Order: sequence, then structure tokens, then C-alpha cells
Amino acid sequence: MNDAQISVKNLSVAYRDAVVLKQISLDVRRGEFVSLVGPSGSGKTTLLNALAGFIPASGELHVPGKVGVVFQDYSVFPWMTVAQNIAFGLENGKKEDQDEIVRHHLKLIQLEDKGDRYPAQLSGGQVQRVGIARALAPEPEVIFMDEPYGALDRHTREKMQQWLLNVWSAEHKTIIFVTHDIDEAIFLSDRVLVLNSGKVAAEHHIPFDRPRDEDIKFSSEFIRLKKEIYDRMN
Repeated sequence: MNDAQISVKNLSVAYRDAVVLKQISLDVRRGEFVSLVGPSGSGKTTLLNALAGFIPASGELHVPGKVGVVFQDYSVFPWMTVAQNIAFGLENGKKEDQDEIVRHHLKLIQLEDKGDRYPAQLSGGQVQRVGIARALAPEPEVIFMDEPYGALDRHTREKMQQWLLNVWSAEHKTIIFVTHDIDEAIFLSDRVLVLNSGKVAAEHHIPFDRPRDEDIKFSSEFIRLKKEIYDRMN
């Protein structure tokens, strides 16, 4: 696609004699929200790590130089305050500018009054918001998210999904999101890619308009899509 911000052609990853990803090709447009789903061992996290440059891979890979990454295991420093965590990835510059960036992101994650708190003093959902703010603060072009809500309870997870959509609408970042939750993938995404046995087994364009609310999860089209993706995963 002409406006692709991320472009991958024939990407493969092997560990010793085991091939984990096999000749994967995909494009992601600027500002697009794409989710990767698949059974355990299908290569979702491996693909994300290859895109982020964390592991070697063969093939053609074009990714912007400035990326942010959010992991499932809360990607914050427990010995730093919320404000210090957000400021950590900022480049050297005027302290006033950094303070303004931190204030903006505290407001974005709705934790304006908790800048001096430590992660242990926050809920799981709040900690993940801090991790996402820290990834956003340096103004990356792309955000990679590896099951960021996997450790949260269902209620908190659903609140965080809606919050992430609000942030995404405001910041217009390109996001690649790994999840094992089909409902989550459909609700958040423009496209859902199904990985199986190290390959992209299916691609689903999500037809729902934005903004979205929880009611779409009970629609016949949502349930049909969920069943179709489930079948391709299995």
C-alpha cells in the first residue's frame, strides 16, 4: 500500500533449528490500529519483537526509527514516581519543556493528582496507563503493545480498552497490538491478523464505525466476526 508506515516482506525468524515465523509479508498504514491474535506459540510476540528490532530476522523490514513499546509485565520502574517514569524516555532538553510534556501525559492518562505516587500505590490499570504514557511521551511514530492488559481482571480490562481508544483517537499513533482476546482485538482494531504456525493465516477488516462503545460486542456482526476469527485460530 502506498501510505504504509510499516512494511514487511518475507520476514522469517528462526531459533537454532526451529522456524518461528515463515515468510510473513504485511503493511500497516500510518495511524492504523492492527491487532495480532493467534494460539500460544503462533509467533505473535516474536513478530512484535522482530518489528521492534529486539531480535534478528531475515527479509525486508521497514519500520520508523522512533517506536514505543508497552509490555504485559508492567513496563514501569517501581523506584520512580509516576512523573519520573513518564519523563524517563524524554531526550535531554529544557526542564520546563519536559515538565510540560509530563503534565500533558498525566492529564491524558487521567492521573493528574498522582504524579508523585509510586507504582506500588496504584491499581493495575493505573500502572498500565503510566506505562503507555511513558511510551507516548517521546513522541514515537509507532507503538508496539504486547498483551498489555493480560494481567488485568475483565472489568478493568474493558475500561482500559475504552480508555486506549480515546487516547488513540487523540494521539493518532500507529499501533500494533498483540492479544489472545478476540473480543478485545475486534473492539480496538481497524484490522485483525490471525497468526497460526508462524504464518498470517487470515486478515479481517473490522467494519464498525468509530467511536465505539461496548454495545457492539453484542451485535450479530461482532459475534459472526468472533466466530470466524476463532475458527481460523484453531
